[in-house]
Amino acid sequence: MSKQARVFSVVVLLLLMLSSFSSAALAMQWTPPETHHQPARFAENDASNFVLLSSYYDKKGPVFNFQVNGHVNKDDLRAAIFVTSSKTYKINCVQTSESAIICSGPKSTAGQNGVIYLAGFGTWVHAPEAKEFPAPVPVF
Repeated sequence: MSKQARVFSVVVLLLLMLSSFSSAALAMQWTPPETHHQPARFAENDASNFVLLSSYYDKKGPVFNFQVNGHVNKDDLRAAIFVTSSKTYKINCVQTSESAIICSGPKSTAGQNGVIYLAGFGTWVHAPEAKEFPAPVPVF
């Protein structure tokens, strides 16, 4: 049997084996499991959206300013997370007014892309790059 005939027979054998599986079984084998981050819930007072207004790097790490429609409860603020492709980070969020929330992340998130989950809503963000801050000059 020639080399081409052997290769052909192996390919046919593999195709026959694959055809014996149902497409649903193959899809289940090749589909990665879904990751569940935070249940989708609506914030109090019918808050319908969050809008990222700005982001910057502070001495403690990246800071994200959001506009919110309505009040968000403290449990939702405490449950806020920043999720990258490889890790989940806890972020600190504070509602400073009826329409503003400020979230700060750890320094290790600087320069990374990810999703901020806040009160059941997800927002794609790019955390600002880290930067050096000059030391204060003593005044005599």
